Amino acid sequence: MTLNRWKDKLKETAEHAKEISQEATSKALDLSQGANLKAHELGSHLMVETRAKMQQALDNTLRDIERLRPILQEAGFIIRDIMFTISVPPHVKVTIRKIAECADELNTLLADPESGLSDTQRTVLSMLAKANSMTEVTAKYGYVFGEFDLTMGLPPQLTIHLITKSVLDTTQTVSHE
Repeated sequence: MTLNRWKDKLKETAEHAKEISQEATSKALDLSQGANLKAHELGSHLMVETRAKMQQALDNTLRDIERLRPILQEAGFIIRDIMFTISVPPHVKVTIRKIAECADELNTLLADPESGLSDTQRTVLSMLAKANSMTEVTAKYGYVFGEFDLTMGLPPQLTIHLITKSVLDTTQTVSHE
């Protein structure tokens, strides 16, 4: 009889262990589902927050560009195109064309402490002035500046499109006819 009692006790213990295991599994699933729900809520919140920050950054950048437009025109440039790239971090690219000789205007604007230029405007004009100082080098090889791509990101960047003087003369002759 002791052996039967011992078997019953083992059976009881095994069933109790099974119940505890099922209870633990159930609790683990509940916790997992709760964590999944919490992660989903947090992800949604972050997406909304990121979208709002991106919209604010775009709004601020476009405002800076529109304030820069008359200053660029005064310095001999026009804005031809604006492109917005969604990335990390997002950035805006402004295509600028030189329409007049501008070294003196740029230097005058940058030298005037009373010009009221914002940091962004001063940075853009400084980059254009630095680019302008490269014309002696590019001219030796028959190149002139076509357009500039200003990337307004961190850090800002200016890319200069070089074209040959002969191509420029050809396109100007064709457009005047």
